[in-house]
Amino acid sequence: MTSSYIPGLTQQSLASELAFQLNNTQTQLNNLTSQLSAGVNVTKPSDNPTALVQILGVQSQLTRYTQYQANATDGLGLASLANSSMSDAVNILQQARVTLLQAGSPGAVQGAPGLVASLQSDMKSLMAIGNTTYLGTAVFGGTSGAPAAYSSTGTYLGNSTSPTRTVAPSYQVPVSVTDPFSAMLTALKGAITDLSANPPNTNKVVTTDLANFDTAFQGVQNAAGQAGSNVQQLTLDQQQATLSVQNLTTELGSLQNLNMAQATTQFQQVQNNYQIALYVTSKSVQQTLAQYLG
Repeated sequence: MTSSYIPGLTQQSLASELAFQLNNTQTQLNNLTSQLSAGVNVTKPSDNPTALVQILGVQSQLTRYTQYQANATDGLGLASLANSSMSDAVNILQQARVTLLQAGSPGAVQGAPGLVASLQSDMKSLMAIGNTTYLGTAVFGGTSGAPAAYSSTGTYLGNSTSPTRTVAPSYQVPVSVTDPFSAMLTALKGAITDLSANPPNTNKVVTTDLANFDTAFQGVQNAAGQAGSNVQQLTLDQQQATLSVQNLTTELGSLQNLNMAQATTQFQQVQNNYQIALYVTSKSVQQTLAQYLG
């Protein structure tokens, strides 16, 4: 019968094991100290690789949605200006229509100069509204970047592409309308020309010119409705982006922010373990030395 030799735990291997345990505990203490000092769970990738991946993912989303929030806020500023400008235009044109209707009343021929002056004033106000700017760019000039949407003669200087803002992944919202006044400016010019004739052509004003005005006015009202719809949509988008930012900030905090009470308790436990490990190691070294001297 043969027997197998099972080597015992040598003093050298014991010392190595104790040194390993001390180093491991010391590393835990160092990590907890860093976390407590910084107030976060992860101070370097090796602390928790899985958590770090989650944190980086949430941070990336937070950056994107913060930009969406800023885009919606900027877009809402432009859309609100476009909306209020279109409302002002509608009010002015309602007055202009009353002026056109007056051309069919008795004594309109004698009063034609006054009607012309009124329409010219309304047209000037409409031109000023049409050239409203936002941060130096014409609100109603599309994406042209032109400083004015209409020339001094009423020619449109912009393009037909509505400016937009990206307020969510792959989702853009228009923030203004393009060229809402060209047809109306043409209609007003026609009415002014007919009232300025000698004698004034009041019959044409209350028939052809009024019909052209009403057609153009419907277009302006449609544009005003679109401008109002843009404001409503961007308000909702801004609220949604803000909510997403808040939720992502909360999620990031839950992943990143340190539970101070829990970490402090863990630090105390590890520190106690470290003191015990030091004590055991010191006793082991004393025994080894005693055996050697003996």
